[in-house]
Amino acid sequence: MKERILICIDEIIPLLKDRQIKKPNAVELLIEDKFIGEGYGIPTPEALFAIKQLAKHEGIVLDYTYTGKAMAGLLNYIEQGIIKPGEKVLFWHTGGAPVLTNIEDRWREFL
Repeated sequence: MKERILICIDEIIPLLKDRQIKKPNAVELLIEDKFIGEGYGIPTPEALFAIKQLAKHEGIVLDYTYTGKAMAGLLNYIEQGIIKPGEKVLFWHTGGAPVLTNIEDRWREFL
């Protein structure tokens, strides 16, 4: 999996405005799975909080299967000081739109 991610990084760096980004090596690349919760398609409270915050403050819609959980992890890293103020972070929003149609009632709670 790390090799596939490193290939994606090679492809995305030329598209970024700041091309001085240091590409991590396989040892530096961390794959974090502690924000998955109970499993696929099961929202976590942290993911629901992240979804609500981004929708409310940024107008960005996340799903609860992938991007909501990933954003919950990012927010946790910021809260814990793992990601420090001023550091550059790329949050790769992978989509997840099909799952949004299944949570219409939940969206009403948020907005």
